[in-house]
Amino acid sequence: MYFLHQDYNETEFYNLISFANNLNLNGLFIFTIDGPNEPNIPAFCDYAFSNFWLKAYASHVIVVEKCEYLHNPCIECAVNTELNWYIEQIIYVNDRYEIYP
Repeated sequence: MYFLHQDYNETEFYNLISFANNLNLNGLFIFTIDGPNEPNIPAFCDYAFSNFWLKAYASHVIVVEKCEYLHNPCIECAVNTELNWYIEQIIYVNDRYEIYP
């Protein structure tokens, strides 16, 4: 296994994954001492995903919105979406599928 401290800059992620590929390693670890460094964790994950080290999955979601404007809907709701519309229901479709880079 190969370890990298998460506070290194993003260019080290390329070296980490290239090194692991060259050695045929099957595991990478990123560690921290003082807590997560928010910008580097997503950068590492993005780079690992685009180089086939991480898998990503998605599913379809249906969002049902409702308008509570009482006067002339369709006109005012189209103009002012922030005040009149709200999310009434979120439906998660059970169709999990893998995403590829």
